[in-house]
Amino acid sequence: MRPFVKLKSQTQILNTLESALKSSSKLILLVGKTGSAKTLLLEKLAQNENFYLFKEPLREENFYQSLYQRAFKTNKSLLEDLETKLLSSKREFVFVLDEASMYEKALLEKVRILSDLACVRFVLALHKKPDLFLQEHFKSRIYEVKTQGLSLEELKIYAFEKYGLKGFQKAHLKWLSKLAFSNLRTLDKLFESFIGLKNFYQKESKSPTTKYLLELCAIDQDLLK
Repeated sequence: MRPFVKLKSQTQILNTLESALKSSSKLILLVGKTGSAKTLLLEKLAQNENFYLFKEPLREENFYQSLYQRAFKTNKSLLEDLETKLLSSKREFVFVLDEASMYEKALLEKVRILSDLACVRFVLALHKKPDLFLQEHFKSRIYEVKTQGLSLEELKIYAFEKYGLKGFQKAHLKWLSKLAFSNLRTLDKLFESFIGLKNFYQKESKSPTTKYLLELCAIDQDLLK
């Protein structure tokens, strides 16, 4: 599992997800753009007991079998078998589905049917809420949580906690935030490139400015022409 940098906004999202799982809602949606730490948040959430994380999209034809295998370590493919086993286990199951934007309507309907069981909840990560979820038979089951962009202070903390980088001025942080649109994947690539370039120049006994290094990183990542 990738390292989780504890930031105020992400801690708030985790707390909201955990509160939602204690509510009557059966389908918890984590909605946010690419690179907004949805997968990291799901990994952190799924450390709880009886949570089952699926990071790769499941196929509709073996959906029930995949859930059965993960929860009970054996293979059965019928809905009736899965429902019976879930209910007889006398505990709650939370199935956490990443990349749920890739799921077709038929599979999401299977999610809805299973969520009718008292012992089952789903957490789904999506880029945006599909139109299907606006229909009444879905809408009444849903609790939506949206990711947030990093503040400048959080960006500064992220750079230090994950990469040991410090010394960024407010202007640098604003520039990075605007360039990467708070996309953590993009920021990771920029920071990794920054470290590599900084080490290179140190070996050459040169000390280019932070702004110059950041611009080189952005060019290296095709973010600047």
